[in-house]
Amino acid sequence: PGGLEVVHGGQKLKQFLEDAVRTKRAVVLLVGIAPPTIVEMLKKFKGSKEEEFMKQVKFGHMSTILPADTHKYKLRKLPAVLMSTKGDPATLRLFEGKLEADVLQKAIEILVRTKTAAPPKKEQVPVDMVSKVEDQAGLDACLGVKGVCVVALVHAGGQHPPPAKGRKPASKPPAVQHLERVAEKIAKAKAKRLKLAFVWIDIDRFPTFAQPFATFKPGADQEACVAAAAAGGEGGSS
Repeated sequence: PGGLEVVHGGQKLKQFLEDAVRTKRAVVLLVGIAPPTIVEMLKKFKGSKEEEFMKQVKFGHMSTILPADTHKYKLRKLPAVLMSTKGDPATLRLFEGKLEADVLQKAIEILVRTKTAAPPKKEQVPVDMVSKVEDQAGLDACLGVKGVCVVALVHAGGQHPPPAKGRKPASKPPAVQHLERVAEKIAKAKAKRLKLAFVWIDIDRFPTFAQPFATFKPGADQEACVAAAAAGGEGGSS
């Protein structure tokens, strides 16, 4: 439509946003085939002489939408309007208000006033759910939690069945992998009343550690036995 910059998805949309970043303007992007009333409303905003802040906005119309853009911006219904702030023009968000002049105008005012970019999302670092204990300090750290320390006694050097054809050998003993799945389920359950710490010990390397536990018998075929040490108010004890 005349007056609104025509934008195509993919690379053209990327260039459109890069220009908004370069010129430090907020973005209002109409998406989909829209009724003439909405198109005229945005054209009026763009050419407004009374509202000076409209000059700080880059208007566009993307009538043809690529499937990737539909998924990325969660476009469930068209027409729709995507917006970004002056502080972060390249980050488009779906406008969820009514496509009416007074509602859009107030939203655009906020876009222009917002001159700081949103803080980048912190990259989540994978957490080892079950730590391997290599010395007494590692065990003390687990026993010191204000909750429960779960210690898995594992035959890490034992004979395990070969991996299925086409699969890589397991990097951890099966018993540890099983305990990791248990720990992950507990973490997802978000049970905040009880804190659990999980560690495992290679009893082929530290055989004397397992001797006090009655459930362990040297030479038996059991994969692992698990000992839970409940911690007190100031920490656990072995």
